[in-house]
Order: sequence, then structure tokens, then C-alpha cells
Amino acid sequence: MDPDNTGSKRVVEKLGFQFEGVARANWETHIGVRDSLIYGLIATDERQFR
Repeated sequence: MDPDNTGSKRVVEKLGFQFEGVARANWETHIGVRDSLIYGLIATDERQFR
């Protein structure tokens, strides 16, 4: 996920996804090389919605 996409971050966090880390400089876009945020959700994680 793009670190600048605050709307997407809010959605996945609201759904119960946990921030796992940053993949640094892992993709190239029209504005240059960018980082990605990594989120995860496993069966035992507490969730707001089902």
C-alpha cells in the first residue's frame, strides 16, 4: 500500500488489519521509487467486522 494513501490505511485498519512493516523502495512509479506499507490479518486477530 502506498504510504501516502491515508484513506486506504484507515480502511484496512478499521477492518482489523495490523501494520507489519515497510518494504522500502520496492516499486517504481511515475513519481519515482516508492515504499510500500505491509498490513496483515490472521484468523486469530481481533476484528471489528465479520
